[in-house]
Amino acid sequence: MSATRRFALPVEVRVWLAITSIRGLGAGARMIYFCYIYSLGSDVPHMEALSCASLSEARARCLRMLNDHRAATRAELFDDDQRVAVISRDEDQARQAQG
Repeated sequence: MSATRRFALPVEVRVWLAITSIRGLGAGARMIYFCYIYSLGSDVPHMEALSCASLSEARARCLRMLNDHRAATRAELFDDDQRVAVISRDEDQARQAQG
C-alpha cells in the first residue's frame, strides 16, 4: 500500500470551490446563475452553471440552451436558490413570430 493517498473532495465542495473562484471580487465581477432545462420524456432537468455579468446575459444564454435542446419545453434560471426567470419554448416561438 502506498504511503501517499489521494483524498477526493465531495462533489458539493468541488462545486463550491469552482463557483467561488469564478465569482471574483470588485468591478466586473461575474455572477453564477443556474439554468435548468426541462425536456419531454425526462423527469430530471439538465443543469448548467452560467458565469454571467448580468441577469440579461444569463437569460440570453439560457434561451440559447433552450433552443439547442430539441426536446426542451422550458428553462428555469436561478440566482442561488431564487428563481429569477422561466422561459418556455412557446413564449420564445411567439416572440420570434412577432419580431
